[in-house]
Amino acid sequence: MREETPAIWLFGPLGAGKSTLARAAAAAWPGAGEVLDEDAAEGPAGTGGKVSRDALAKAELRAASDALALQRAGKGVVLARTSPWREPRVKAWSRLPGVFSVYLSCPLQVRVNRDESGLYQRALAGGLPGLPGLDAPFEKPAKGALVLDTARQTPAQALAELGRALWGRDGPEGRGKTAAPSMDQMVLERLADLGYI
Repeated sequence: MREETPAIWLFGPLGAGKSTLARAAAAAWPGAGEVLDEDAAEGPAGTGGKVSRDALAKAELRAASDALALQRAGKGVVLARTSPWREPRVKAWSRLPGVFSVYLSCPLQVRVNRDESGLYQRALAGGLPGLPGLDAPFEKPAKGALVLDTARQTPAQALAELGRALWGRDGPEGRGKTAAPSMDQMVLERLADLGYI
């Protein structure tokens, strides 16, 4: 049976920089594949003017199914998800062979300042109760997960750190290399080195 193409799952509170980093990864590493961005698809707010834990949990499973379909088609995928609760995200990750999860950490004030959607302002005014990372808890990852501090790092620095975590250098091709294995092969080897597969 053919090995599945791995997925990179970026997660963190609204405004942490997930969409920016996902787009940067796809642009810098063409083999990274398609971007599945929660904000572009359904947004993090759930339904009915309130953030719904059930709606977000179902959305996690839908995202995992979409990513799995891309993997089975031989495509890489970078997901940008809020994924605030440990149990639903771990359940979603269990459906994706070779998933590499990355938590984007960023202080609340920086996230509020970055928020172009107005969701934080709406939540702060009481119009969106239960926003994870504001008035609902955001369950941080277990020890050992890759954490990128996007308040202190530029997108390029965060991308380079992600590349080093995956491949031991800034990206799948490295710098100054004239030939390199395919990105899929290198990601699988790196994930195996890290004990993910």
